[in-house]
Amino acid sequence: YQREAAAKLLGENWGGDRAIIDQVASMRAAFIPMCSAAPAWRDAFSKLVTTNHHEYGCDGHYLDQLNTNGIYPCFSESHGHKPGFGQAPWKGRRELVELIREKNPGMPLFGECTSEVYLDLVQDYFGQYPQYYDNDSVPLYASVYHGYASRHEAPTYAGSLGDPQNFAAVLAIAVYLGKKPGSFVTTTTWLELVKPEHKTSQEFMRQIVRLMVDNPETLLHGRRLHDPVIENAPMQNVTWYLNKPGTKTKPATVPAVRASMWQSHQHPEQRVLLLSNTSDQAQTVTLTSQDIAKGAVLHGAGEQTVTASPAVTVEVPPLSWQAWTYEAK
Repeated sequence: YQREAAAKLLGENWGGDRAIIDQVASMRAAFIPMCSAAPAWRDAFSKLVTTNHHEYGCDGHYLDQLNTNGIYPCFSESHGHKPGFGQAPWKGRRELVELIREKNPGMPLFGECTSEVYLDLVQDYFGQYPQYYDNDSVPLYASVYHGYASRHEAPTYAGSLGDPQNFAAVLAIAVYLGKKPGSFVTTTTWLELVKPEHKTSQEFMRQIVRLMVDNPETLLHGRRLHDPVIENAPMQNVTWYLNKPGTKTKPATVPAVRASMWQSHQHPEQRVLLLSNTSDQAQTVTLTSQDIAKGAVLHGAGEQTVTASPAVTVEVPPLSWQAWTYEAK
């Protein structure tokens, strides 16, 4: 609310008297980040990170609010930038991260929200959006940036664990959007998930974690290719839980079986067909993909193989994941 009110005041009085700017500053007094363009702040913060890394043995560092600086303009005239809105906050933050990277080569950096400004400098991002209940989300991150930086944090509330199909549907969408499993924004979901009555949901998450660990170049750091076309997959009714108390819900109808294709950046011939079944019934589906050539042999769990003709037909057990690997010629 404070930020909306501040933006409205600035929009109506940009270039106006100083009293308006002072009023906005007082409204933001509860949370005012330092100006990233200020050399003294960059030096102090980079020194703090370096001390934590070299003297206290921290393996990495979290840069909170890394990509939200654009909504906090600085009106100082002594930081080397023009007062007010502009590129200074972004430029200053990038210079800060570059300084941290220079002083601490090889140390993982973890930032909040995803931005192209830092993709080459930060290894992992806490990014809540897009939300899983927006079924029109386009997986641009997974298709374009996956492999340059990691991304996680799909808001998943404890209420979804009441029905394993609800939880599975949330997790599946998050994974296909390029997010890593296991971080739900709120710890209350974890506290509920570890209870014995949620063994089915626990196993569904373990399966995708195992597959990612077994296929890091493709599923963890790879590029999402064209989605396969699936036949015979029924739709299922699920409930999205939209807040922590579980008082806001939204019904949705989603495919019971989803599929995506992933390619290694380092070895482009290595590819994985990833499937999930978020329903409580086994599903037999037939799919085709322009990224799977006719006659290609796909390898599943154990000694399982299937040959594309060019269609591929597989049976997916209830509430499960499958990964089929192959090498493109």
